[in-house]
Amino acid sequence: GATWDEGTYAYGGDKQWMTIDRSGGMGEGNIYSSWTSYYSHCPPGFFTRSTDGGSSFDTCSILPEDLYWGTQAVGINGELYVSGKSIVPGRILVAKSVDAQNPARSTTWTSVSTVELGGYIVYRPDVNPEGIAGQISIDVDRSNGPGQHNVYVLASIEPFMSSDQADVMFNKSSDGGMHWNTTPTKVNDDASSTNTQWFATMSVAPNGRIDVIWLDTRDHPGSDSSALYYSYSIDEGTTWSPNEKLSDSFNPHKGYPRQDKMGDYFDMISNNAGVHLAWANTLNGEQDVYYSFITPPITTGIEDISENINISVYPNPTSGLLEIDAADKRIRIEIFMTDGKKILSTSVFDTRHVIDISSQPAGVYFLKAIGKDRREVVKKIVKL
Repeated sequence: GATWDEGTYAYGGDKQWMTIDRSGGMGEGNIYSSWTSYYSHCPPGFFTRSTDGGSSFDTCSILPEDLYWGTQAVGINGELYVSGKSIVPGRILVAKSVDAQNPARSTTWTSVSTVELGGYIVYRPDVNPEGIAGQISIDVDRSNGPGQHNVYVLASIEPFMSSDQADVMFNKSSDGGMHWNTTPTKVNDDASSTNTQWFATMSVAPNGRIDVIWLDTRDHPGSDSSALYYSYSIDEGTTWSPNEKLSDSFNPHKGYPRQDKMGDYFDMISNNAGVHLAWANTLNGEQDVYYSFITPPITTGIEDISENINISVYPNPTSGLLEIDAADKRIRIEIFMTDGKKILSTSVFDTRHVIDISSQPAGVYFLKAIGKDRREVVKKIVKL
């Protein structure tokens, strides 16, 4: 990142989004990009592809049904999914291509399916004048678990026949985007129908956990003051964790009239240890972009216990090596996965000890120290 080349002309336009194929197949390294047709540098096209790592981009082409305000995801087998709003009010669609990965073929679209999210994508909401309430997020479960190949779609939605400006709505397909659940799931758990949940954004971790964030006005009814909220699912979106407030509230209108909106979307990437999030707020008295790393408080059946055993564990997060300093020379160390499976058990006979978990995948673990008097302490460890 110290120096940059002159760049490659990649067409583009308004609400542009981009994704990279990391499937390990024929399309590994392909770059896909799409944007809105009504503001394009290559009309009437608004989709392009690079099959040479960004050295060049295909001539622009048209997405089915004029899809816009959506994002993209690549599946395990290199298939490309593009979500978007149709020109028909209330229709949210997903287009799928299985040959976009093939550099010898032009991109064609295998299917276009309708996703039921129970309402409309909101344009010019009160909280974000001159903008939208957020783009449509799409992602794929690339885990080895029961949800493998599931396709998920999520957005901030104005419900049909309701005064509610926006709820966080989720739906899934278990057959590669061909069909979707008939009834979407609401992720925000507030009882009111007047609060606004906007800029909803989703990503899926390699272990299949689904992470969702959004801005929420529930703490200030009747006001646009918002805070960052978070929820996750570990059962393919069937149930969601209690919504968790992650930031102080802020007034999204600070900075006006230089810019009468906070943008149109956030971006996030999940790994097994947590969530990387780039988002905007006005906590500093102006419109700024912030980075946060969110660690999910996943329920594991392992209680957080502290009975005054004096130990320190560092570095945390760790790349693999953990150094343990203990006041007691004789303790037993046990490390558990989030599902309760024990991966290490060892006795320590010195006040300083090093444990190596570099062979374990990235994720959240729990370290339990047991003293000779049976007192215990549990600490959460993040493996990067």
